[in-house]
Order: sequence, then C-alpha cells, then structure tokens
Amino acid sequence: MPTETSGRLQEEFPKFIHNTIHFLHETLTRLPSSYDNLCTPLASLQVTVGILNSSCVMRSSDIDKSLNELVALRDDLMNKKRMGQKVKSPEDDESVQDEMHVNGPPNDFREVSIFPTPEDVLTKEQPYIRPNIVRGKYQDLDHYLDVQFRLYREDFLAPLREGIDEYISQLKDRNIRRHYQDIRVYTGVEIVQSVCTNQGLFHTLQFDISRLKRVNWEFSKRLIYGALVCLSNDDFKTMYFATVANRIPKRLQNGHIDVNFVGGTQTVSTLVQSSQRRQFTMVETSAYFEACNHVLKALQQIKEGELPFEQYFLHCDTDVQPPAYMRRRNFMFLGSQNDITFDFTPILNVPVLKTPLFDDSDSEDELLVTPLFESNETKRATKVPILKKSAWPSADILGFDESQLAAVHSALTKEISVIQGPPGTGKTYIGLKIAQLLLHNRPLWNKEEQQPLLVVCYTNHALDQFLEGIYNFQKKGIVRAGSRSSSEKMKKCTLSEIKHKNRTDRVVPRAIFTCGKTIKDNMKSLEEQISKSRDCLYKLSTSLIPLNILRKFISYKHQISLMRYSFGRGTRYSELHFWLGIFGNPFEQVMFDVGLYEEEEEEEEEEDTTKVKVDTEADMLQQLRIGDEAVEILTSDKPTRKPRAKKHNEKQSGEEWQTVNNKKKVKGRIRTHMRNKASMHVSEADGVHDVWQLQIEDRWRLYHHWLNRYTKQQGECIAQLERKYEKEAQRLQEIGLEEDLEILKDAAVIGMTTTGAARYRSILQRVKPKIIIVEEAAEVLEAHIITALTASCEQLILIGDHKQLRPTPNVYKLARKFNLDYSLFERMIKNNMHCDCLELQHRMRPEISVLMDHIYVGLKDHESVFEYENVKGVGSNVFFINHKYPEIENEELLSHANEHEAMYVAALCRYILLQGYDPSRVTVLTTYKGQLFKLKGIMKKMSIFGGVHVTAVDNFQGEENDIIILSLVRSNSQGKIGFLAVENRVCVALSRAKIGFYCVGNISFLADHSELWKKIQADMERRDCIGTSLLLRCQNHPGTTIEAKTEKDFHSAPEGGCMKPCEARLKCGHVCVLTCHPADPEHKIYKCRKPCVRKICDQKHPCLKPCFEECGNCMTKIPKIIPRCDHLQDVPCSVDPEDFVCLEKCKKTLECGHQCTNVCGVRCVLPKNCREYISRIWPCGHEVETMCRNKPEDYPCPEKCKEQLSCGDGCGGTCGTCSHGRLHIECKAHCGRTLVCGHSCKGDCTVYCPPCSLPCENRCSHGKCQGECGQPCNTCAERCQWRCQHYRCTKLCGEKCNRPRCDQPCKKILKCRHSCIGLCGEPCPKKCRICDRKEVTEIFFGDEDEPDALFIELEDCGHVFEVNGLDQWVDDNQDSSTEDDVIQLKVCPRCKTPIRKNLRYGNVIKSILSDIEVVKQKILGDKDSIELKVDELRYRLDNLTDRGVLGGNGDDANAKQQILDMLVAPDVLSSENLHAIENQINLLEAASGVEKLFAKGMKNIFITSLRRDSTTRQDVALVDSHIQRFIKWLMYWKYRMTDQALQDAETEISRLNLIANLYILEAGIRKHEMEVTQKRRNALDSLHKTIKNGEKMEKTKIDEWKKYLKMVQSSYPVLQPLSNELKAEIVKAVGLSAGHWYKCPNGHFYAIGECGGASERGTCPECGKAIGGMNHRLEDGNAHAPEMDGSRYAAYSDEANMNIHNFDIDDLF
Repeated sequence: MPTETSGRLQEEFPKFIHNTIHFLHETLTRLPSSYDNLCTPLASLQVTVGILNSSCVMRSSDIDKSLNELVALRDDLMNKKRMGQKVKSPEDDESVQDEMHVNGPPNDFREVSIFPTPEDVLTKEQPYIRPNIVRGKYQDLDHYLDVQFRLYREDFLAPLREGIDEYISQLKDRNIRRHYQDIRVYTGVEIVQSVCTNQGLFHTLQFDISRLKRVNWEFSKRLIYGALVCLSNDDFKTMYFATVANRIPKRLQNGHIDVNFVGGTQTVSTLVQSSQRRQFTMVETSAYFEACNHVLKALQQIKEGELPFEQYFLHCDTDVQPPAYMRRRNFMFLGSQNDITFDFTPILNVPVLKTPLFDDSDSEDELLVTPLFESNETKRATKVPILKKSAWPSADILGFDESQLAAVHSALTKEISVIQGPPGTGKTYIGLKIAQLLLHNRPLWNKEEQQPLLVVCYTNHALDQFLEGIYNFQKKGIVRAGSRSSSEKMKKCTLSEIKHKNRTDRVVPRAIFTCGKTIKDNMKSLEEQISKSRDCLYKLSTSLIPLNILRKFISYKHQISLMRYSFGRGTRYSELHFWLGIFGNPFEQVMFDVGLYEEEEEEEEEEDTTKVKVDTEADMLQQLRIGDEAVEILTSDKPTRKPRAKKHNEKQSGEEWQTVNNKKKVKGRIRTHMRNKASMHVSEADGVHDVWQLQIEDRWRLYHHWLNRYTKQQGECIAQLERKYEKEAQRLQEIGLEEDLEILKDAAVIGMTTTGAARYRSILQRVKPKIIIVEEAAEVLEAHIITALTASCEQLILIGDHKQLRPTPNVYKLARKFNLDYSLFERMIKNNMHCDCLELQHRMRPEISVLMDHIYVGLKDHESVFEYENVKGVGSNVFFINHKYPEIENEELLSHANEHEAMYVAALCRYILLQGYDPSRVTVLTTYKGQLFKLKGIMKKMSIFGGVHVTAVDNFQGEENDIIILSLVRSNSQGKIGFLAVENRVCVALSRAKIGFYCVGNISFLADHSELWKKIQADMERRDCIGTSLLLRCQNHPGTTIEAKTEKDFHSAPEGGCMKPCEARLKCGHVCVLTCHPADPEHKIYKCRKPCVRKICDQKHPCLKPCFEECGNCMTKIPKIIPRCDHLQDVPCSVDPEDFVCLEKCKKTLECGHQCTNVCGVRCVLPKNCREYISRIWPCGHEVETMCRNKPEDYPCPEKCKEQLSCGDGCGGTCGTCSHGRLHIECKAHCGRTLVCGHSCKGDCTVYCPPCSLPCENRCSHGKCQGECGQPCNTCAERCQWRCQHYRCTKLCGEKCNRPRCDQPCKKILKCRHSCIGLCGEPCPKKCRICDRKEVTEIFFGDEDEPDALFIELEDCGHVFEVNGLDQWVDDNQDSSTEDDVIQLKVCPRCKTPIRKNLRYGNVIKSILSDIEVVKQKILGDKDSIELKVDELRYRLDNLTDRGVLGGNGDDANAKQQILDMLVAPDVLSSENLHAIENQINLLEAASGVEKLFAKGMKNIFITSLRRDSTTRQDVALVDSHIQRFIKWLMYWKYRMTDQALQDAETEISRLNLIANLYILEAGIRKHEMEVTQKRRNALDSLHKTIKNGEKMEKTKIDEWKKYLKMVQSSYPVLQPLSNELKAEIVKAVGLSAGHWYKCPNGHFYAIGECGGASERGTCPECGKAIGGMNHRLEDGNAHAPEMDGSRYAAYSDEANMNIHNFDIDDLF
C-alpha cells in the first residue's frame, strides 16, 4: 500500500484500514486467547499506517484512535496472561448480564452483607451487577439504588476476589516470590492479644516482616486505617475478615497492627481462642474499604421518599424549579416574586463600611456591611428580587464576568444547579461567593428553624480550602467534621476540638455527660474483669489452680477421695501439690520435711562451681536465715516477684495461685507436666473412684480434665464479658453521636467529606441541612453524593469539571462496561440538564491557556493574564523539554520514577529560584508517587528548596502557582503511558501555571501512544516551545545563553546567571567576588567577606573584622602599663588598662612552697589545687611522683599494681584502685579466644566469654538468620533445595537430608566451551580444567592432577578443591567424636573461612550447628529457670533490705538498686550473668554477716562505751568504712565476676571478719581495763597498723591472726560471753520467775527477788558500779535484762501489773 501511486486506490485506503482494524478488534474481543496469532498482522498494520501518515497519503485521527484502542486491548490481554489470569470473552459475561437484567435482582440489596462473605470471594459465577444509566431514566428508586449499591460493592470486592484467586492458583509452587496485582500478602500472622478501646474490642496481629524491610511505613499505603484484610489458615477455604483499626508506623516496622474483626463477638472470641499457636495468611485488598463501608451502609438506609430531587436523578427532568423555600414563600405571597429579595451588599465590587449590628458586637459575623459610596445600583443591591434576573446588579459591580454571573444566578434560583469550571475560571471563587450570599441572607431560607449550610467535598484538602475561604467572612458557626484536617486555621473549628473545649468549659449537656461517664465506668470495670480472667488462663501453663477454685469442676466422689489424706495441711500447700507428686511420692514423705530441700540445696551447690564460700560466722547467719524459708508461692498479684515470708500464724489466701519455685527439680516437674496437655475423657474420669490409686501420669491427665472444664468456663465468661463490653462501646459511640448532634445543630456551616457525610448520615437526618454545596462534584462517585443528601435538602449546588478529574473506580471493567466512572455531575449534563460553564479564565497566560484548546472549546482569557511578566532567566515562558531517558519502577508503591527527570527538575527549580523568585511562587508537580519520593529525596538535601511545594498532580487539583515545573515520568519500551492517556488528568497537569510552565518528559513517546499528546506536540512545535534543551538567558548579560539538555548544563550558571564575574562595586568600596547572579542585584543580602578598611578610633587604627560585620570597638593592640602591677602589656586600643587582665606570669610563692602557675591578673592558685609534681610516700610504702595537691589521705596510691592475675595477665590497676593489691580491678586485656561460632571473642579477659554479638552468618538457600551470632537460630521450615537429576531430598531445609551425595560429573558446558569439572547438582566451579590448568591441577589433597578428577567450589570463599579429598576433610572425626573434640564449623582448608552454604556438606553443617545451638542454649540458660532464679535473687535482696543490711542511703542502697537494675530484664540475662549476680548477693550477705557480728559483739561486750568512748566510735566507723569500700568494689562488677575477683572477695571477707574480731577484743580490753602483756600489745599494734595501712594479707596469715585473737580472748574469762546453756542453768538455779534479772551500766547481770522491784542500792561486784535502786526505781544506767530469761518486761512494771504473758521464746535463743 505505501508504494501504490494510484490516486483512486489511495482514496480507498482509509476505508480498508478501518475495516481491518474493526475485524481485528472483533477477533480479539470474541476470541481473546488468539492474541498471539494476531501480533504479526497487527505489527504490520501499525507500520503501514505510520508510513502512510508520514507520507501524507493518509492522515485520519479516527484511524489513529481506533488503532491505539486495538493496541491497548492487545496489551491488556498480554498483561493478564503474563500475570497468570484467565482471558475470557466478554460476550460470556454480557450474555450472563443480559439474562440477569431480564430476571431482575436476585435479592433485596438492603439485605446484602456489606462486608464480603466467603461465597463472594470463592464464587466462579459472575456477580449480579447492572450498568449505570448514563443517558436515560431509571425505573424507580429501588432500581437506582440497587444499581449504585451493587456496582460500588463490586468495585471493592472484585480486587479481593481476583487477588485471592490468583494467590490460590500460585500455591503449587511456594518458592516463587510473586507480586500480586490486586492484593498484598502477609505471612506468619498470629493473633497476639485483644485490646479494649473506646471503639470496642480490637485485636493485635503480628506478621512476618522479613520481606518488608524496604517498606517505608510512614508513606506506604499498606494497612492504612479502614483497610480490609482477610485471614485464613487453610488456603482460604475458610476466611475471617477485619478492618485496620489503629495504624502506628513504628509498630508496623515490628510487624504489629490492630484490627477490628467482622462478625459477632461470639465468633471472634471463638476465633481468638482457637487461634492460639496457629498462623494465618493475611491478604489486604488494594481497594480502600473505609469509604465504601459507610457509603454502602447509607445506600441501604435510604427509603422511599427520603431521597430529594428524584425527578432529576431518576427521571432526568430538565425543567428545574426554584428551591422549595422560595416556592413556599411565593405561595404565601400569592406568587409575588418581587417579595423574595436578597441583599448583595457583601459581594459588591466597591469599597464597603462594616459597622456592628449591636453595641457589644465584636465578631465579623455581626457586622452591618454598607457601601462607602452609594449609587442607585448599590442601593438596589440591598434588596434584589432574586427570581427576577433583570433586577440583578450588573456583573461589573459584583466583580463577575457574564458567565460567572449566570452561574451565581442558577445556583441561587434553582433547586439543583450544575456549574462547570474549566481551569482558572474561578469555580471555587464562585462557590465561595454563593456561600457568602446564602449565609448573609440566611433568614430568608432558614426562617422556620436553625438549619445549616452543608459543604461536601471529596478530599480533605479541598474541604479545608473551601472552609478557609468561608472562614474569611464567617468566623463563627463553622464546624468541620472529621479528624484529617491539616489546616491550622480550621483546627479550632473541627468537631473534635469543639467537643474538647466544651468538655473543658463544662458545657456538655448534663444527661450526655452523666450517661457517658457511667458507660466509661462500666467499660473500665468490664476491662478489668476481662483482664483478670485472661490472666487466669495465661497462668495455667505455669501454675496450679487453687483447690478451692478448682473444686467446683471436680466431682463429689473425687473430692472426697482427694481429701482423704491430710498432706499439706498446716502448710501453705493444698492436697493437689502432694497428689500430683510435686514433692515426690507422698507416701514416702508424709511429713513436711525441710531436710529434703537442704539436700537439694547441696546438690545445687555442687553443680555451681563458681559460687563464693564465706567464713564460718557469715555461714551461721546464712543458715539461720535459710531455716525460715522452705518453699515459696507466687501470688497472682505479683507473679514475677517472690513475696516476703509470712509468719506461721498468718493464713494463706485461698485465691493465691500456687507455684512451687525454689528448687530446680521441683520446678521442672510442674512445667514438664503442664506442657503435656493429655487429658482424660469424661467416661474414663467417671470410672475413677480412688484418685490416689492412679499413676502420676494419670493423675496429671485427670487434673487436665478438670482444667479443661475450668478453661471452658473461663472462655465462656470472657466471651460474655466481651459481648457486654462491645454493647457498652456501642452505647458510648451513640452517646458520642448525641454530643456531636448538640454541636452540629447550632452550626451555621457544616463541612464534611463525602465519606464523613455517609458516616454521619443519621445525624444529618436530624440536623436537616437545607442547602448543600458539593465542591469537586465531577470527581465524586454518584453513590457518594446521594448518600450525603437528606430528605430536608431543598437546594443542591454541584460545582466541578468533568473534563479535569473524574471518578476513578478500582476496577477498570466497571468503568468501561458499567459506566461507574460517571459522576452525578456528568450524568446530569449528559441528560441535558442546564449547566453553567464558566468561560473566562483568570489564571494562565495566553501561551499556557492555548494548551486548553485541545480540551475545551471557547475558553477565553481574561485581560489580566496578558499583563504577566516574562519568566526571568529563561528563553521561553512555556517549554516542553523532550528526552528519551527510560523510567524505573517502584514495586512497593506500584509506581514509576525517572532518574533523569528528577535530577533535571531539581536543577531547573534551583535555577529559577536563583533568578530571585520566592520559593512559594514555584511548584514542582509529578504524575507518579514514585517520582514524588525521588524528587523529595533529592531536594531535601539543599536548603534553597525550603518553601517549594513538591506534590503529585492529583493532590494539586484546584490549586495554582506562578511557575509550575512538571515531570511526566513515563518513558519505556513497552509503549505504556498509564493515566497520561487520560484526558482529565492531562488537563489538570497542564493548567496549574500562571506565568511560567516547564514540562519535562518523553513527549515524542507520549505522542506515539496518545492522540491528545500528538496534538499538543504538534501545537508546541508550531510555536517553537518544544525541544531537547531549554534555553537559559543570563539577566545581567542577555547575550550569554546556555542550552540546558541535562542537569549538568545548569552547572554553567552556578549562581543563576552565567560564568562571568559579577564585578559590581559594593557600598563598602569592594567588588563582589561571586559569579554573575541575577538575584540580589543591589547586593542587600550579599555579605562582603574582605577585610574591613574603615578607621574606627582616634589613632586611625583599621577595623580587624570582615567587611560585612559591624566594626564595633577598636581591637588593635598597643602597649599599655597595667596600674595594679605596673607590667607593660599589649592591650586592645578600646580597653581601659584598669579592666585588662594582665597576662604576665605570676611570681608569687604558694603556702606549699611552689610558685603560682596563674597569670598576674588572675587570683593565685590555692594550695589544694597546686599541680606541681613532687615525690610522696603513701602509707603502703610506695614513693610516687604526683601532683602536690594529691594527698595520701584523699587520693589512692597511683603506683602501678605489679601483681599477676589468675588469668595470667598483669593487673592494669594501681595500688590505690586495687586497694593495695587486695581487691583488683577488672582485667582489660583483650580476650581473643575463638568462640563456638568461629568468631574471635571481642570482650575483655574474664571467666567466660559473653555470647557473640556479631551478626549471625548462618544461612540457607531460602534466607539468612537475622539475629546475633550468640543467640539461638530459628530452624528453616521451607522445603530442602538439594536436588539433582539423580537424587532429591524430601525433608525440610532445617532437617538432615535423606539423600546421598551425588558423585556423577556435571554435564554442563562452560562459557569457554569446555566441560564443567564439577558434580551433578552442585554449583559449577568457576575454574576450567583446560583454561585454568595450572591452578586446577595444583596438588593439595593429592588427586588434583588425575584426568577424571572432579572438583567442588566452596560457596563461602570461592576456593576450588578436588571433591574426594574435600569430602574426607569435611567428614573427618564426624563419626568418632569424643568429649575433647572442639565444637566448631568445618573451615576452608586454604583460608579457614567456615563452610556454611554448600548443600553437599549440609548434614555435616547441620550436625555441627545443632551442637552449637546446644552450647548456645547452655550459655544462655533456660528462660524459665532464669526467670525463677531472678525471682529468688530479688527475694534474697529484699531480705537483706528488711534486715537493714541494704536499707541505708550510701553505697549499700546504691548496691541494691544496681543489682535490681541488672535483674530488670530477665529475658536478656544468661545463666552466667545470673551466677555473677548471685555471687554478688552471696558476698553482700557475707558482708552483712560481718556487720551483724561486729554490732552484736560490741553490744554484748561494751554497751555504754558506744556513747562515751571516742576510740570505740572510731573503731566502729573504721569497720563500717571497710565494709562500705568492699561493697563499692563489689558493685564495680556487672554481669560477670572473674576468678581473681572471687578469690579477692573471699579473702577480703575473711579480713573483714578479722578486723571485726580485733576491735571487739580491743573494746572488751578497754572496758574491763585489763592488763595486756607487752608482747601481746606489740602483736595487736602490728595488726592494727597492717589494717590501717590497708596492706594485703594472705588467707593463711589471716587464719593465723584469727587463731591468735581467739587465744588472747580465751585468756580473759571476763571476755567470754555467757552461752545460752549456761544462762539457762543460772536462771534455773536461782529459781526466780521471769522478769527478775537486771544488768548494771557495764552489762553485768544481777537478780532482784520478791516482787522484782528495786528496794535497796548496792554495788556491782564485777565493776563497782551502783546497782539496784529505791522505791521500785532502778539506778541510772541499770536496765531490765531479757537476754537472761527470755522475759519481755520486768517483773515489776505496768505490763506485769496488767497480767500480760511474760515470755518470748525467740529472746532465749
């Protein structure tokens, strides 16, 4: 055809080609599966049409359009096939639809579930839907609503149905990671917990995020509020639906989301209870459900007679009547239309005067508006007969053009009006003027009752904009419903803010407040009950149920049998503990014997070899404490802490949950049996007569039978409570709506989105808005608008433009075949309803508005747009920069981006800003969200872009700016241009600019695939406004231009001009050093940084600052004499010498004899701060060079500690920090030992190495471990991938493989054309036997040079080895391992890299990894045991506090808090950490034993001296300081203690014991004034000196001194305290009753007979002190001696006279 020259035949070409296209289109439509066969003829047809068009033989836009539609249909079929979807003939669907239409709807749409059902999702039948009737009438209201309901429901249901169908079809091959078109899939979903909220019960889900690491949850549309999700655990045979109830990005990053399940509370409770330990697959539909939900509900609620304007919506009546309120007024005044008058004064285009309507008016809403200059026309404007157009003011005086005036007239005089506003024609401006007139004349249409004006918009952004416009003239009475407002101006007008203010001001109606408070109290009570019941169920796995609770679930005969024996009575345990064998066989241990536990304690002591042994005195105190403990119980109040031991006479609460937890064996029994859930059947349980005759396993089965009955009852209880909670939550929402109603009914203007209007429909029915204005009406689905209408609506004003943005259904088929993409606005126009189209655009300069000629006919330019200035620095005000750089895809956002365009747009934007434009005047637009994120990522790095608005085209609809830079993005080889083929969106993109428009894109590519873009390209080419580069022209040097083809070309204008220097003369006289810069031509902002040349003082000194800074005072330095010291100094010229600090070195001598180191003008150094180095001798004997200020009494000895630690390293501390070698600091030497994982230990030298903190390197073919190396790894549960043509493993990846290694050679051919040297099924080595002969045949194992040798490549390091040798290397010692073998991964024989990836050695690797996991678990410890041990240690710590050992405010209190801090997170503690902490507590207890021993010894031996003897007080302080210093050192060790530390601590405890005994002995000697031999005194003094100097003492030396002190004490009988046995014999021999024993001031005992009261004086035979007394009063210093006879008070006392029992056995012993 292209070569045909016959003119007659050429005339037939269009008809022939048109027929061919029609034939191919029908073939693809009827036989879609044949698209493969039509690819070749279609390609030939495209080439032919292109040649004919280029040769001007044939040019037909109709043929081009038909051909593009045919290509689009072909591409659609190819995409569906590629995605695995079925391609079916639409005739099949249409025939079914035709049959449906004839038969009518299968059911009443009002009874159809809004939420999807499993049948909706799994059905293979076509859903019943009918097309939206664009032209023509509906039968009736039900027909109309049924069509809208079913279409809208199918729009969100179809993506879910098709997505799940696609997912199910792909389940056969689970290894393929797919991207689904209509759904997002989440795996590993678990129901974690339920959450009680004011909205009802939500449930927290946890899902696997391993494949979602790259998701930016802040911006992603995944799991947004209101999204619909579907859960299933059986491949969607059963389904559970929920909506997202709470979205917090930070929680989503951890895989947590709150949802609200659909269905009754009973169903949800059943699901939650049955879902324990079950994992679900969850899918999320791409269709947004939140809006659909409310709109569909509202559609179902519309009844006959409730929808206004049916004659227009259903029957397409074009004769529109005036609003009903006008018709009623006409009827009242007998049709006199002149009586309906509006005041137009507020919108007059003349100066006005605003005066208050009332004396106290301060609001703009209460101002009287009158023109400043009255004319006849302005006078008439105060009373305009609204229905008489001829009486209206002129367009000029109202500030309108004629089309705008006509639109306002229709809006005010018709009950339904349609106003179309092409870009820039001011449709929002007109809408606000209409609203202003209606509100100003509100009494005319709102006379009967207070009914507001309702403003409805599709988006929150548009709603905020419109309400802000109303706010400019109506400050009061605006209520903005919804919480998505981003406007600061509207914030105080939001419904939530007004509610908050009302509550704060206490103006909420009393009934609503009282009812709401009652409901909240009820909900709180129910929440507590639910939580308590759940806690009971959670504790079943670790605790025994109290018998008194379980009794109601045990049969009567079993209760009688169970209570037969009295095990546990009189203790804190029930018969259950003994019957279940918690304490072993109860018949072998009838008595509650502590001995059993003491034996177990010994076993534990043997197991733990790192615990510290302490001295005998401390051991005795410890044993006394242990004797009171026995076994403890966890109560439900504090399940993680041990309670304090209760006294024997306290009753154990029956409601306590009993858990035996003090010994490992006992604890293990409970947990083991609780994990086994085996339960007796009812019939078997009924056959049991004697429960004590059952074996232990059967007893636990019977216990589980009772437990199951209890669990079932608790589950029913929780379900009932949850149902009550849901009802209360529903009541709370209803009360909330009543509170909203109280606010809305007093509003003058209510603003809502279409979704909000559907949600608040019940409220709007009661508020009864009379007039509704719908902005963006052409963008809204019809269902959204009709659900916003109420029966009270009498006037509807639709404002929009269907040629800009139209509704966008989720399902393209519903738009194409069922007309779902038609709005009510467009449908009214299609049915010939009068539409006022605004004709005069006030936005775009003519060069830009000409683009609209391809979309609008007759759009005119207002005269103002001809006066715009040209864009500075650019050769054209409008330009299309054409390029051919390809796009890239953003899979997560399902969007596209273009790197070249992003860089170019950013560079162009910067260039325009450098021309001097304010950033607010420039907007960057893009057509795709992927490009938006790329642009923001580039532009946020530079501060110059601050204030530039960067957004997507869809978000900028209805807005404008001076300069627009547009990025079109699309450029690909597939010929896809997306919605750039949609005329509406192109219209919005091209019509936002006022004075400058720059479009960056592959225009040629778009023109090849779109008729509209082809016209735009041709038009721009004619105007010379398109090219591959943008002409930049320097403002300062117009002859200098730059052709900007890429972003690098903008580098030639670094400051927005050119590369020439600026050279402008500044005011300071210097020259500007910048390159040419158009911005700041007068250099008001520029800062001259050259040195200042101004003279600033009388001596003509120059300024020393940069030129741009203020000069200030002269700082040039000149010689001056300082009066205070007569030194000559260089002083700044402007500084008075009196105020100057002399910098001469001070020559004064300090008290210590050293020279002062300060300058002359500063106060001399104090001696205590002297830094001169001198030689000092410390008490330890070391002579050290140190600062003068460091005194031995204040500073520890700085001499380096020279001792070698037990680890073999030298001590890194000093003599002072190591307490003279007694208590060494931690060894800081690097450990470097090889850990079990193969890594080198990075920690310091210690007893044990901490768990490895490096990232774990374990991986398989499916994924990599994400944890730390020292933590347990999760086993892979995917199918093993080790397979070849001979063998295949059928196990899971984490299990040992059940196939042998394949030794067959690989048959593959390498790139070099030689045979592979590898093995079948293994990765081919990168080496060739021929090409890499020298490297391959290098002898390592021995057989490498054999001609048939096969090789394997280690995937971890890439080294290649002969397979037989490597097999033997890897298998070595695997089958003959001994206890001495090191557990470690096999490594590469060459580079020692651990072998992890090669599947051939998978079983060896898995075996070693299994052993490593055992080692890890042993290091980390059992979590349950750790938690119990933590409880035990906390309990012991509390006991120390109770006894006053750690109850102070010094180091002891800090020690307790430090240990508590270490125990705060049991889940991160290892068993080794616990051993260290336990050692610390043991040592604290030992120190407390020393403290008690010393205190008791001093009290018994020398009571009164504590108040009188200064030496004794010093001794007490010294002992206390030693103990506190030891505690402080002990707390230095966190989570670990070395062998050296344990040895030092053990020795120090012995030393503290020695010190205590020494000072007790010395106190006794002083008290009794005993003679001490000189030899003994010398020995004691020597020991005193050793202790005072802090010298280190070996353990043997300490023991020798202890023996010596005991020998000295034994030589003085008076120093021997009376034993309990001797006291008892003395009391018995004297024969007096209790309370007759007393002691003198020095503590010597004596007795008073008869009544026990003092009646005569005497002297103590031991010390000569006065004893006894007169008149039953003791002499001063004498006291009752209860320690002799155990009495609680003296025989003659008030207590004795009251006849109180005078005996306390604890005082005796």
